[in-house]
Amino acid sequence: MFDGYLGKSLDSITLSPNLFFYTTGTILIARLLQILAWRWWFHPLSSVPGPRLAAVSSLWQMWQDVVRDGDAARAIDRLHREYNTDIVRISPNHVHIKDPEFYFKIYNVGPGFDKDPGFYSKLGVNSILSADTNSARSMRSKANAIVAPRDWGSMVEKAYSTAKHASDRLVIHSERGEDIDLFHTFRSISQGGEWVDGTLKNSKNSSVKDRKSTIIDALNPSPNHDISATDREWLVDQSNTFVFAGVDTTSTMLMYTFHKVLSSHEIHSRLQHELQNADISIQEGYDWKTIRELPYLSAVIKEGLRLSTVIPGRLPRTVPAEGVEYKGTFLPGGTVVSSTIYSMHHNSKIFPESDIFNPDRWLAANSAELERYNVAFSKGKRSCIGMK
Repeated sequence: MFDGYLGKSLDSITLSPNLFFYTTGTILIARLLQILAWRWWFHPLSSVPGPRLAAVSSLWQMWQDVVRDGDAARAIDRLHREYNTDIVRISPNHVHIKDPEFYFKIYNVGPGFDKDPGFYSKLGVNSILSADTNSARSMRSKANAIVAPRDWGSMVEKAYSTAKHASDRLVIHSERGEDIDLFHTFRSISQGGEWVDGTLKNSKNSSVKDRKSTIIDALNPSPNHDISATDREWLVDQSNTFVFAGVDTTSTMLMYTFHKVLSSHEIHSRLQHELQNADISIQEGYDWKTIRELPYLSAVIKEGLRLSTVIPGRLPRTVPAEGVEYKGTFLPGGTVVSSTIYSMHHNSKIFPESDIFNPDRWLAANSAELERYNVAFSKGKRSCIGMK
């Protein structure tokens, strides 16, 4: 009986293909409308203000990231002003919160609010940036050994040597009256698979006590530095991650800060005066301990970190399983929540006239309080190891 009914149904589909497509199309449209209605009216986040497009799909974020050329951070900040609220919905299951104090709850050192795997899996590599907390913790502990305070002296010497060489080249170009591309100067660094192979070769031929001087050495899974093709590919991923996270961010910040310093006669003169009148040790050599204590130079660097916004992304985290309440709005477990560095650094209540490059704000009486809100390296257990 069932076979006969099924056969007749198949025959009707074969005889009426239009009916089949119409029926299928109707079902798909009905399902789509059901999803849209759920997200718009019945979703746990339906009461959170935000663009209608953001409530039903991720197209609003895509539009800001792709079509608007990565303008999402500023666009989100505009949403907060438009809706006059500290919480806005920027995709069906994602809210952005512009609250300096709640920022430290999201990006904390304790459990909960882990990285959103839906976002970080798109990076395509299992690196220190990945959402897997345990894996990232293991890699972070190894990488921390490379940037330990005891090694700062040797790292600074290498950095100074490279910077001095670049500076000498810039003087030559300047004397010739040639244009200088500071951005590419700042980001000039060799990278890629060949760099990994060269590092491994040097490490393999060195004594044990001289090893672990680079990230590659620290993360290398093989103690004798003989690695498989799989391990080599993994190390290439890690090296590219560190280059991406450490080189482009630093070069962008330096380029922005140099531009601001050179664009202001007052800032440039004050900085130059401080450096020229500093201890003789930083003029004949490079005493980094003395240099880092120079107040105006430090203020310039902090203001450059605040305004350069080298990490414009949202750094999404997931709400713990038990959920969390924010100003009367309950966010269920699994909700994606973020708070951009841009929103923190442009909070006019913390940083008055936040769009103006003003190093003096870091020399004011409340400068110690401002330090808490300098989140250029993020905060919490997954903050950047470069903040050291």
